[in-house]
Amino acid sequence: MAVASYALELAVALLASLGAAYIVQQTALSPLKSIPGPFLARFSNLWQLFVYYQGNQAHVLRHLHDRHGPVVRIGPNHVSLNQPSLIKTSIRYAASDSRSPDGQNVPIQFSTRDEDHHAKMWRPIAKYYSLSHLLSFEAHIDDVVRTLERRLEQEFCFGNKAGKICDMHQWLTFGTSSRP
Repeated sequence: MAVASYALELAVALLASLGAAYIVQQTALSPLKSIPGPFLARFSNLWQLFVYYQGNQAHVLRHLHDRHGPVVRIGPNHVSLNQPSLIKTSIRYAASDSRSPDGQNVPIQFSTRDEDHHAKMWRPIAKYYSLSHLLSFEAHIDDVVRTLERRLEQEFCFGNKAGKICDMHQWLTFGTSSRP
């Protein structure tokens, strides 16, 4: 009985220590520690999952960028960028930071010069970029564009915003969001 109680206490103490170490690592030691974003995003991708399943990811990201600027931390190892000029910087950073714990360079898809390694990384996702796969979305894309055209016409040609300036940033997220 006493041994089982001791083992349980030891397991709880070990889990608490691991949790504390993870929190310290994500808040004090992470290279992303200075990037602003939702508090829970520092520790888990569950925050992203929750936002995604709510169906308003585009609106939440826009709000976060309005609040925090062009770079926002959205996960323990993920950032969202809203300026195209920052993409090269992030790829360069990812390429320079792609090292294993023993210091060996780990090629990533953006930085590898080895064609065999590139082909190995590309193979699992290549099917999603094939012409036949992309053409399977054509009818859906046509429907979304027609709906967008209809809504813009209703709002800005005949509706209460007729003749006013249209904020296209909001409307261009229409296809990726449940609400314009």
